[in-house]
Amino acid sequence: MTERPPRLWAESWYGDFVASDGSLAGYVQLTVWPNLGRSWFWSALVGPGRRPVVLVETDAPLPRPSTLELRAPGLWTEFIEQTAGEHFTVDLEAFAVALDDPEEVFDKGWGDRIPYGLELEWESTSGTPDMVHGQVLVDVEAFEIDGRGRRFYWEGLPAWWDREWANSPAGNHLIASAPLPVDHPDTARRSRLERSLVSTPTGPAWTERNLLSASSTRKLSKATLRKNTRSESVTVDDLKASIGKGPQSRPDDIAHTYNSKEEFLASLDEPRDGTPPS
Repeated sequence: MTERPPRLWAESWYGDFVASDGSLAGYVQLTVWPNLGRSWFWSALVGPGRRPVVLVETDAPLPRPSTLELRAPGLWTEFIEQTAGEHFTVDLEAFAVALDDPEEVFDKGWGDRIPYGLELEWESTSGTPDMVHGQVLVDVEAFEIDGRGRRFYWEGLPAWWDREWANSPAGNHLIASAPLPVDHPDTARRSRLERSLVSTPTGPAWTERNLLSASSTRKLSKATLRKNTRSESVTVDDLKASIGKGPQSRPDDIAHTYNSKEEFLASLDEPRDGTPPS
């Protein structure tokens, strides 16, 4: 008889990137909790002099069977391992929040709700960080990425609430930070996961530190960082900055299944209440 995995057994896929000139950096992480029937998705985008853009979703359903395609209101993403250990892609279409202060993530997450999209590929090179290339779309800006990054996968019981760690090299210089509250699914425990872009002798890179005591004990509500924004309105022109190819299941999702980007953009001019165009 096969023993059932522990209730909090999870699988997690992570990838980060830094543009070659260090002007832009980000990460994505998808964590799947089969026994809880839910998924977590985290992403952040930072850069020197830029407001941090953060997306935190901790109440998404499980991905579609036999895939890592995740759909939730205002969020579509798909992680694909094209070649095992060598070639990995991530597509994202979502709304995120641009924060004035990264510490806002521990409070109500007030900020500006903006469209956020990724089309990125990680390709491994023996003995060096992955090569990362593709496109980042944020608000009305578009960036071509040709840089470096890393990715990893783990499975088992997460350690966020059990121990502290840090992987930041000594003598680095902080460029930008994107801290994150990590709330235990069953208890009031919260850890502080500090992900930061720092300078290193080989160029800018992401580092991570996990602290068992977060700076705030205040618990974020479901999808706070998507919903608590200064303005819930996003114009059609703003939304057209995002990539249109993810399927939707609810009217407030930002994507549907389209045959081309042009078809997607044309659909944005249709009525938003679900009625057919006149």
